[in-house]
Amino acid sequence: MVALVRAAQRGEHRAWDALYERHVRLVHGVLLARVPRDVVADLVQDVFLQAFRRARDVRDPAAFPAWLAAVARRRAADWRRRRRDTEELQEDCPAVAA
Repeated sequence: MVALVRAAQRGEHRAWDALYERHVRLVHGVLLARVPRDVVADLVQDVFLQAFRRARDVRDPAAFPAWLAAVARRRAADWRRRRRDTEELQEDCPAVAA
């Protein structure tokens, strides 16, 4: 796997394909534990896009799975912070006194 990570850091697309295939289930599981199922697929893609852009940040290629899992955890946390549950106010909603 170290050779794959190094190849991916050099921009070799086949290496990225192989890393994706090896680690997509890990990323999916990390996200599934933290966000609703209906957003997981999109976030998996976001995680791998971030990983592709930041691949040179990986100092120890052997630690790639842990690094990727951390990227997934941060992406889930970002999604949860940005999510807003909103409810439309009704016309007859009483005003709250300040």
